[in-house]
Amino acid sequence: MRRKLPKLAKICDRFAVSDRVGAAVTTAVLEDFGIVSQTEAANVIDRYKLRRERKMARDHSIQNILTAARINN
Repeated sequence: MRRKLPKLAKICDRFAVSDRVGAAVTTAVLEDFGIVSQTEAANVIDRYKLRRERKMARDHSIQNILTAARINN
């Protein structure tokens, strides 16, 4: 099952964090919480997952802006 990470994507964009750094920090936090381990790696966040999430979050924001602009016109 694919997990959505819109808040992670938004925060990484807000602070101009690279995909690699964002994925590394996120995975480290998941390891600290015991969600990711050497034997259970299904929830690891790699830079490609984060990149896809960032693109989807940006596309969603653009759609919201365009929709709001159409409503106001």
